[in-house]
Amino acid sequence: MKTLTIRGHHLFDMLGPLATGESNHKTLGPVALGIRANPKTPIKVVIGVDDICAPCEWWDHDVDHCAKCLDKHPEDNQNSLDSDANAIRVLGLESEDVMNADDLYRLIQEKVTKKVLAEQVCVACRLVDRCKETYAQRIADTVAALT
Repeated sequence: MKTLTIRGHHLFDMLGPLATGESNHKTLGPVALGIRANPKTPIKVVIGVDDICAPCEWWDHDVDHCAKCLDKHPEDNQNSLDSDANAIRVLGLESEDVMNADDLYRLIQEKVTKKVLAEQVCVACRLVDRCKETYAQRIADTVAALT
């Protein structure tokens, strides 16, 4: 089975599709649905570009960052890198560590509460208030879907 490379904050962005089995996102959706179909998929956690970013139309390979919303939110790329590093640290992992998806999401459920998500993982993200409200149910549904 191919190892997927997933950046730290995308572990949380995938909770919706992992929980429901539905997504219309062109690059995140297929990755998440593939993991949902194969919960033993090995995932290598990284800081920066991953298997979701690289094929995305918004990824600027020349400067190695996401160009979406850059005019309105120039801080997004740095905030994403910070969230990647925070997620990996909070999970007690190192960048480049590999775990099966089902084990990784059980670890997330064990270590990341709504408070930890908002105050330690995605603290700099402009979308954190929206995500934290649905987090507990989405992580529970994700773990159930991958079990």
